[in-house]
Amino acid sequence: MPRSSSWRHRVSQILTALRTLDCEELQRAQIESLFGLQRRAALRLMAPLVSASRNGSWQVDRQRLIQWLEGFEQQATEEEKRHQLVLQALHDVEAENRSLREELRSKGRPDPASWTLKQEVFARNIRSLPAEIAITQGMVSVSFPAGDPACGARLLHELSLAMVNDWTTFCRLTGSASDKTEEDVVNHLLNSLEEQKQSRI
Repeated sequence: MPRSSSWRHRVSQILTALRTLDCEELQRAQIESLFGLQRRAALRLMAPLVSASRNGSWQVDRQRLIQWLEGFEQQATEEEKRHQLVLQALHDVEAENRSLREELRSKGRPDPASWTLKQEVFARNIRSLPAEIAITQGMVSVSFPAGDPACGARLLHELSLAMVNDWTTFCRLTGSASDKTEEDVVNHLLNSLEEQKQSRI
């Protein structure tokens, strides 16, 4: 499942639970339970949404939290649509390449270089790219053996797929996005939640 789809599904689950609650404000323990987070992570999520503080404990307005998450749900839906459009474009390019190879073969010319990607590569995010791909502010570099240009092309292909799946992180690492946004906070927390869940399987 693409990262955006998984993210949207998790946010939808949390929104459903929030809408069934009969309280108007949520305490830290409720946030921990809803998001499956530890104390520190729950406080980080609550920080920009605190509506009151009673006896030293933060309170978060339930409707405000719902509206906040609805915004992320919409963003995830739009990202998933964009992801599907780009995948369709990639499939169209692959079909065009197959047609080109057939034409070259009919003329007795050698096929262009080709490579195979593992299935999990199609769901990669920026953070899971191989070490040969380095992304810094204003620069992307790809290292590969001098005698293996097909390897370089394959790595560039992997980078393009990760950019489709994780454009926000790519923008942040290249310096074209703010250092930290509310989306980054929720995205980081939900990714951490997913990693904790997977580690228990």
